[in-house]
Amino acid sequence: METTTSEKRGRGNKTVLVKEVTCVVCNGSFPYKTVELTDELMGKVSEIPNFSWSCDDCLIHVKNLKVYNELNAKQREMKEELVGLKVKSNEMVKEISVLSDKNEKKFIALQSAIVDISKDLKASLNKSWAEVAGEMKNKVQEVNREVSTICKTIEKTSDGIKINNDLEERMHNIIIYQLKQCKDNDKVICNSHDRKQILEICSQLSDGYIKESSIKSIFRLGVRSDKVRPVMVKFYDKRDRNIVMENLKKIKGLSSSLRCIGVNYDLNKEQRDVFSVVL
Repeated sequence: METTTSEKRGRGNKTVLVKEVTCVVCNGSFPYKTVELTDELMGKVSEIPNFSWSCDDCLIHVKNLKVYNELNAKQREMKEELVGLKVKSNEMVKEISVLSDKNEKKFIALQSAIVDISKDLKASLNKSWAEVAGEMKNKVQEVNREVSTICKTIEKTSDGIKINNDLEERMHNIIIYQLKQCKDNDKVICNSHDRKQILEICSQLSDGYIKESSIKSIFRLGVRSDKVRPVMVKFYDKRDRNIVMENLKKIKGLSSSLRCIGVNYDLNKEQRDVFSVVL
């Protein structure tokens, strides 16, 4: 621990030597007795090699930095997971395309089967009605099974397209937590207050690159209550979303009222479940 001695004016304008300790973070010097260090304790810690001391203000920043580093590591993991999800999404699109081609071929085969049934029906006019009815029933049941299978495949394909579209839309969004909420009852005033804060955050994190015209919409999530509701921010271009997420380390440089915010990707339920297990 680094210690210094400085001259101070005491009673009767006499010069007094005062022992001070130096903060390892901000290099500020403080009389050791003002930071609750006794002569005995000073004697012991000064003998400890590489012992360092930090003031209360810097200790708070060090703790916050540790939390930020942990959060940043988690966000990197989430970003890697999102890249993997995008790859899977592209694979799903390819599978959907293949399934569509197969379905088209099945429909053509069904049309051919119907034509064959018609021909068989004409050829069977000379057979007994019982035989014809039995054969027709079996063929109709076979066609119904094929139609049912195709309908299920189409339904799965449609669900896959909806999921892919939802993921693509969410890639333009971020969610901001713990953003100070306007207490005014006027909705227009509250929306203006939120927009002003969001523009300040996005502008500083992007070094002025993101403008108001870059943002598609801003709105609070959930029902209004005493709790601070998250804010959904939608960008026209997902690259602007990426710029914000890649510069979250700059949050500590925001004004004091904005440093407590948290920023995250807009995830669906399946993604949140995955990341809750990962984290």
